[in-house]
Amino acid sequence: MKRRRPPRRHRTSLAPTAEKVGLPPGELRYTGTPRDDDVRAHLVASDGSTVRSRTDLSLADAIAATTAGLEDAAGGAGARWLDVVGVHDVDALREAGRALNLHPLTLEDLAHVGQRPKVEPYEGYLLLIARSWTVGPAIAGTAPALRDEQVAIVLRGELVVTFRERAHEGIDALRARWGRGRGRVREGGAAYLTYALLDLLVDQGFVATEALSEALSALEERVLEAPEPVVLTQLTELQRELAHLRRVAAATRQLTATLRREPPVELGSWLEELRDVDDHALQVLEAVDTLREVSATLHQTYASAVAERTNEVVRVLTLFTAVFMPITFVTGVFGMNFVHMPELAWRWGYLAAWGLMAGLFVATVAWFRRRHWL
Repeated sequence: MKRRRPPRRHRTSLAPTAEKVGLPPGELRYTGTPRDDDVRAHLVASDGSTVRSRTDLSLADAIAATTAGLEDAAGGAGARWLDVVGVHDVDALREAGRALNLHPLTLEDLAHVGQRPKVEPYEGYLLLIARSWTVGPAIAGTAPALRDEQVAIVLRGELVVTFRERAHEGIDALRARWGRGRGRVREGGAAYLTYALLDLLVDQGFVATEALSEALSALEERVLEAPEPVVLTQLTELQRELAHLRRVAAATRQLTATLRREPPVELGSWLEELRDVDDHALQVLEAVDTLREVSATLHQTYASAVAERTNEVVRVLTLFTAVFMPITFVTGVFGMNFVHMPELAWRWGYLAAWGLMAGLFVATVAWFRRRHWL
């Protein structure tokens, strides 16, 4: 029965961009996975004492409510959060940019979902682009499936607008917590909300590194017990995931370091809290580097284990060849077709030949054992 090889997944660091080559700056072209569902939005507003929210709106209705001050909710005062789910509809994105007065290059970054984490100050607002991590179930014979998606945060005064590709449990939980009127996120305003979002996205790196660490531990046991080709396949997949995570973690650390080194005025009094975010980003980066070193060592261990198994097999085959070589010599001698061979007419010649071969076999094995070759 033919052995089936596990499916391979090819990790790419960025979304496809070849189709954007030659286009003018600011040209909208969605580079993510094609989708045909509608863009949805959620809107939450707080004036410090009351919180009102509207969920699962069309993007047009959400934009209208945002620009009008969110009717029947907090009177438009205080912090407001517009959470947009889906950036695949470039026409809707263009209308949102026009209503929110976003720069064309900002819209281009929103549609090009392969952006590396970065911070971009624009006139009147601040743009933060980060990556969110989710861990999916592993396919048989492969590493845990990591999926990272782009999350863009626009901070304009007391308005926070998030653009994300798909639903996100962590962001949904943060929005629900703010909607319940609990925690500092309600009292801190838009600047604290931006900090909380960035902290959430950075901390998700720990989830990714923990999943890969557990996979490495399981692989280590398999390498030591049975270094099979499927183990090498899974190790290669895991190293590919680690390489991609390393690129994202390094860019995220650069983002947080930039915020600490050149603090934007939009974040107000929450700049001190960014030290904690920067520290977490550094911890994620160091954890990824450690896992990459472990995976490289594990790869060398696999190669050494396979080489050891090969050497053991060759040694056994060589010993068998050496043990049977004298017997082969005897059978070759008595297999010659000469007419005048004294042993051919001897009555006990057959038994004598067997005795000679058995004696040579025993003597050879005893000699090998004495030299500790067996």
